[in-house]
Amino acid sequence: MYGLEAISNNNGWIISGAGILIVFACLASLSFAVSQIKVIFILFDRSNRFYKKIKSRDSKKKIPEAGTAAFYELLKSELEEPFQLFELLEILDKNNFPHPYLTVNQLRYGKTIIPSGDGCFIFKRNEV
Repeated sequence: MYGLEAISNNNGWIISGAGILIVFACLASLSFAVSQIKVIFILFDRSNRFYKKIKSRDSKKKIPEAGTAAFYELLKSELEEPFQLFELLEILDKNNFPHPYLTVNQLRYGKTIIPSGDGCFIFKRNEV
């Protein structure tokens, strides 16, 4: 016995239909899981202790109210020239300045601090 007659006699149609349904159900559940993966990552990220630590740390930081002149005076008074960038970052972090790495980056690109050699920096002199 061969062909369609053998399939019919040995429940082949039912077995193949069950296989199709199983594959379809697995693909549908996989599609749903992939569509919801963003929610899973958000839940995982919010439960992370580092997220809570950074969030509480950023909520305490406030921009100094005196403005940029007081900001530069604070940096100049606490740093001995020449200084290294990690010293500047420590002062910014100690005084709760927001985004210390961005601040240092802007100070470098604005040429407020200039390299003096050997990985050290100095403040730009105001020449009149």
